Amino acid sequence: MFLALISLLFCLGLNAQDTTSRTLPIRLSQQIQKKDTTKKSKNALDAKVEYESKDSLRFDVETKSVILYKEANIDYEKVNLKADEVTIFFKDNMLQARGLADSTGKISGNPIFNDGDKTFKSKSMKYNYKTQKGLIQSVITQDDKGFIHGKTVKKLDNNNFNIQQGAFTTCTNEEHPHFAFNFTKSKVIPNDKIITGPANLVIEGVPTPLFLPFGLFPIKPGQRSGIIFPTYGESPDRGFYLENGGYYWALNDYMDFKLVGDIYTRGSWAIKPTMNYAKRYKYRGSLDLSYAVNKIGSDTTIQKSKDFSIRWRHAQDGKARPNSRFSANVNIMSSQQNRFNPTSTEDYLSNTFQSSISYQTKIAGKHQLTLSANHNQNTGTHMVNITLPQVSFSVNRFYPFRKKAKTGGLKWYDNISVNYTMNARNTINIADSLLFKPGAISQFKNGVQHNIPI
Repeated sequence: MFLALISLLFCLGLNAQDTTSRTLPIRLSQQIQKKDTTKKSKNALDAKVEYESKDSLRFDVETKSVILYKEANIDYEKVNLKADEVTIFFKDNMLQARGLADSTGKISGNPIFNDGDKTFKSKSMKYNYKTQKGLIQSVITQDDKGFIHGKTVKKLDNNNFNIQQGAFTTCTNEEHPHFAFNFTKSKVIPNDKIITGPANLVIEGVPTPLFLPFGLFPIKPGQRSGIIFPTYGESPDRGFYLENGGYYWALNDYMDFKLVGDIYTRGSWAIKPTMNYAKRYKYRGSLDLSYAVNKIGSDTTIQKSKDFSIRWRHAQDGKARPNSRFSANVNIMSSQQNRFNPTSTEDYLSNTFQSSISYQTKIAGKHQLTLSANHNQNTGTHMVNITLPQVSFSVNRFYPFRKKAKTGGLKWYDNISVNYTMNARNTINIADSLLFKPGAISQFKNGVQHNIPI
């Protein structure tokens, strides 16, 4: 990852043999029309190099070194290095970077190295740009959604890394991750995998009984399957818990599936499968299900409830089928679902939920047919209103007595027109506790209305 930057510094070191020079030599391509007979060094650079430091830049001719102080910044193509102190030892082919302490002793300006879309943060680094090997102290880097921490990192010439006293986590807290798999030794193959020796799951600095004899963590970019770490905490009604822990499956390019669950020390639990699907220029949607068993109170006065929720979103691309369209927006849940298992603050504060499913199509290119279902629920009054189904059919205006190939003027009866509309629906308004009880079907109210204007 440091190859481009170090190639630059190596060129600078070769050019620094001229001890009368007081500026950092930079080789730029010369744009001239006539033939250039100057012999070009094999270490010459093909791109412009930019460097700066806020405080000062000091040369040491005897040791063949240069030091950049305070917010040092070096750019070469897509490579960038920032640190409060950067030292280049041309004689030993060595590069060192570190932060500086202020008057209170606080270290700031630690090295940050960027190579394309990869960022590496450390407290100090030492690199031999001739052998392409180096040591980095206290490094933090992100690979996709995972973070790699290492006390001592050794970079090999094949761009792999060996880490001593490291950790792998998805927690975004860089200094003190809330959870991580700690290991003594590991090998990192960028954009492929992390292989570790014995690994232990640590939560808030406390080791857990979860111990692995070895670890294999894929870090390939893009969509892939993997473990979802749970969050933890304490509920006054249900005890200590682990929430939203499970597994994610990247099924294919069009669909994925996630299965997570909750568990509480007083016996409550929940399972929450989720599926997302999409096909470009066709449709996209998601299906979220949830089933929970809630137990609250003490052992003598325990209260138990079962709750569920169904969320389905489906949208069709307008260009997929010009003559028909299907859409769905379903949001159904039990009355206590948002009290114990809300998915958002908005859901927790809401007590009304609506759903709709509709299908529209054209018959013979001009007659419209619409099929729909609607749901309205109030968790405060515990009343549910359902319309299933609702059918609407309309025939465009037509002239039954007018001939297609008529000659001459129109008669009075040629101007007689007819059109037709039909609406039918089946509805029920009932308490949610009685909706699935025997006899609920008999409470449906239904009817059909026809309209034939002439």
